Amino acid sequence: MFRRLFARILFWLSILLLATLVAGGLLANRPDSSQAFDGAAADRLIHQAVTAGGLAQMDPQRRSPAWARWESLELAFSDLAPAVDMAPNDPLALRVKAELDKALNNPFLIRLERREKLRVWLAVGVEPNVWVGQNLIIEPPAEGRFEGRLIGFGIILLIVVGAYLVARELAAPIERLARQAENLVRGRADPDLLRGAPSEIRELATSLMQAGASRTNALRERELILAGLSHDLRTPLSRIRLALELGDAHTDEGRGAMAADIEEIDAIVRQFIDYVRSGREESPKEIELAPLVQDVVQANGGNMKNWTIKINATPRITVTPLALQRALANLIVNARRHAAPPYTATLVSPDADHVAITITDEGTGIPLELHRRIGEPFLTRESRTRTGSGLGLAIVSRIIRRHGGRLELLARQPRGTMARIILPLKAGALKLDEV
Repeated sequence: MFRRLFARILFWLSILLLATLVAGGLLANRPDSSQAFDGAAADRLIHQAVTAGGLAQMDPQRRSPAWARWESLELAFSDLAPAVDMAPNDPLALRVKAELDKALNNPFLIRLERREKLRVWLAVGVEPNVWVGQNLIIEPPAEGRFEGRLIGFGIILLIVVGAYLVARELAAPIERLARQAENLVRGRADPDLLRGAPSEIRELATSLMQAGASRTNALRERELILAGLSHDLRTPLSRIRLALELGDAHTDEGRGAMAADIEEIDAIVRQFIDYVRSGREESPKEIELAPLVQDVVQANGGNMKNWTIKINATPRITVTPLALQRALANLIVNARRHAAPPYTATLVSPDADHVAITITDEGTGIPLELHRRIGEPFLTRESRTRTGSGLGLAIVSRIIRRHGGRLELLARQPRGTMARIILPLKAGALKLDEV
C-alpha cells in the first residue's frame, strides 16, 4: 500500500513540477527576436530590397530566371507609400527601425507594419521610388538554440530528482508509521518514529499512541477487575459453602449468616457494575449544583448532627447527575466508614472556571505513600481486614475524570483528610468516551 502511495506521490509531483518548470523554461528561453536583429541582418534586408527593386524595374522576360529565387520572400511592390500599422512599443519593430536607420547612409524611406508577421517596406530606386515589402524572418543563432535545449534538459533533470527527494521525504514517515503500527496500538513506539515527520503524521501517530495506551490500560483494568471480583467473592462464597457442609443452613443463626454473606456478594457485584458504568449510561444535563450536594449529604450522611454543609457558590453546571451523586455518596460513605466526625461538606468556586466540592473529616488520615495511588481499583488502607471491594475511590476518580475534573486527597492538620472534587464549569468538558 505504502509503496503504491510512494509511487503515486512521486508520479504526480513529477508531472506537476515538470509541466510548470518546463513551461516556464520554454517561455524564458524562447528566442529574443529583437536581439537577434543586428547590423548584419539590416544589411541583408537592404541588399534584398535593392536587388528586388532593381529586378522589379527590369523587363519581365529578362528578370524571370533571377526572379524565381526571390518569390519565397513573399515580396510586395507598391508605387505608393503603404499605410503604417505598428505598435509604438513593439521591441522588434523599434530594433529593426534603429538598425536600418544606422545602416542606410542615403535617404532611403522605411515603413514598418505589423500584421500576422512583421513586414518591412523600403523605398528603393530613383524617382519615382518603388516600395518593396518583405516579411521579416529572423533565426536565432544555432549556439543559442543548443544552449536553450541544454538548459531545458537540465531543468527536467532537476525536476525529476527534486520530485523524487520530496516524495521520498513525504513517504518515509508513513512507512515508519506502518512498521510501528503494532507497537503503536499496544502503547509502545520507537522514540525516533516522529523525528522529521510532517505535522499531520505526528498528529496521526500521537492519536494512535493515545488510543493504544487507552486500550492497554482498559485491558489491564479489566484483568484487575476480574481478579478482584474473583478474590472478593471467594470469601463470602467459602463461608456459605462451609455453612452448608456443617448444616448451619438449618439454624436461624446459620441462615442469618448466609443471608448476610449473600447481601455482601450482592453489594460487591453492584459496586463492580457501578465502577464499569461510572455514568456511561446517563445523558448529561445542566443542573444547579448546590441542591444536589445538599440532597446527597442528607441522604448518605447518617446522623446529620455530625455534618456541617457550607454552600459558598451556586453555579449551574452540565453533568451526568446520577453519576455525580454516586461519586459524592461514595466519598461521604467512605468518610463515615473509615474516619471520624465531625464532617464538613463545602461547595465553593476557587476561580471563574471551576467549582470545588470538599468532604472533610477528623479521622486518622491516609498514609502519604497511598496519596499518589488514590483512584486505583482495590486500593485499601486495611487490606487484610477490609470488608469492601476497594472500588469506592476508584469509582469516584473515574466519574470525575469523565467530567473533565480531578479528585484530590489532602492531609489536614493536625488530623483528618480532605477529599476534594474539582470540576470545570465550561460546557463540553464531559468526556463521554473515557475508559
